[in-house]
Amino acid sequence: MTNLIYTVEVKDWNNDDTYPTLYEGSSLIIAMMHFKEAHLNNEDVVLFITDQEGNELDVITNYNNENNNVIHCNDFFVPTDKELKKEHNEVVKQKEVYVNLYQEELTKNETIKKDNERLYNQVRKQSQEINKLNNTIKSLKVVNENDTTKQQTNNNLFWYAYRLRGFSPFCQPKGHIKVDQTIGRYGIIAYARPLTDNELEEYDLVPYNEAVTA
Repeated sequence: MTNLIYTVEVKDWNNDDTYPTLYEGSSLIIAMMHFKEAHLNNEDVVLFITDQEGNELDVITNYNNENNNVIHCNDFFVPTDKELKKEHNEVVKQKEVYVNLYQEELTKNETIKKDNERLYNQVRKQSQEINKLNNTIKSLKVVNENDTTKQQTNNNLFWYAYRLRGFSPFCQPKGHIKVDQTIGRYGIIAYARPLTDNELEEYDLVPYNEAVTA
């Protein structure tokens, strides 16, 4: 099939002036889109149909004139011949493809938005839990500091009570300052520093919170 060239121009027939070309190409659909747009804008528009050698085959215009070689068209026509219908169907298919892609993007964006909202709520909830834990840790730290203070006497010593036996070699950590065997079941022992949890467990000692007068 010989490819045709479609040229759409806006015309002023009274002065026979040619205005800039709106379209020139091989797509009749696009040509007629420009033709219709100019027609709806109340422009005098003309469509030239030529072959590859430049021979003028048809001229379509919306301007009523006395030239018998010009086809007058007041309404935008729909595709009627086989090739035009085929081209029109291809345009419709492409439009459907773009619409489907657009809908898919909308769906993806909506899904991403919901995921972001869900993650935001999770992060906010976790942040609240972390703040609660931090407050609990601070409270425990204050309690521990208070307990440590209670262990100290006016001589700034840390006292511990024996749980299973009294003072004897290798039954308490090294470095003790004082021992008082009159208090408690097995007596108490004093250090200038707080003992570690491992030391308390290893030697079966517990903090003694009552002040002992030197």
